[in-house]
Amino acid sequence: MNFTDGRYPVFLIIIFTLYWVLRKRNRERKLLLLAAGYTFYAQWNVKYLGLIIFSTALDYFLANAIAVREDQRARRALLTCSVIANI
Repeated sequence: MNFTDGRYPVFLIIIFTLYWVLRKRNRERKLLLLAAGYTFYAQWNVKYLGLIIFSTALDYFLANAIAVREDQRARRALLTCSVIANI
């Protein structure tokens, strides 16, 4: 599926509606958007899904590591690692 596919507006309306139904449940909203993103990309080409999941997990753990560090050099090194891994 891509943005010009006829299924995309239906997909968007469903996700948008579910997102607003969950307006007071932030954790569920985030998981919904994550699952919707994975589903969207998997519809395009499922063989890249593992790469996207790996990238998401890596960035999640590196962002948490950046958040707890106070040393600017360590934070910058972790950010650089994230950018390089994603490129």
